[in-house]
Amino acid sequence: MTAPVVRIEGLRDLTRDLSKADGKVSKAMPEANQRVAHDLVVKPARSKASCQPGASGKLAQSGIRAARRARAAVVVIGGTKSSEWALGAEFGSKRYRQFQPFRGNQWEGLPGYVVQPTIRENKPRIEAEYLDTVYDTVRKAAFYQ
Repeated sequence: MTAPVVRIEGLRDLTRDLSKADGKVSKAMPEANQRVAHDLVVKPARSKASCQPGASGKLAQSGIRAARRARAAVVVIGGTKSSEWALGAEFGSKRYRQFQPFRGNQWEGLPGYVVQPTIRENKPRIEAEYLDTVYDTVRKAAFYQ
């Protein structure tokens, strides 16, 4: 399965250089990444999941979360007791009728019902907010040395 990616050129070099330069920045980046993923993808995706028919959408909400990573904003589907519900809400199912029809699990085309459409709809905003967040985090860390 090809994962959806928003590429920011030079980000890897920037985070590597910042981790060498100052410990405050390397500690602040995971928080900033998690905040961007949660605010711009997880909250809207949970809202979409709650609108799905039956109990499956409501149960799927807790299976969609933002992970705390230093180098990227990451959205995780699963990893909890309700992960089956989250995966079913996202991709559908051929076998279980409480989910919508299976759409596939590739990024191409129109797969996904919850997370992938949210990322596609918000991609320009995600890129802008992420860049602003990285800039603010670096600026604050450099200012408070």
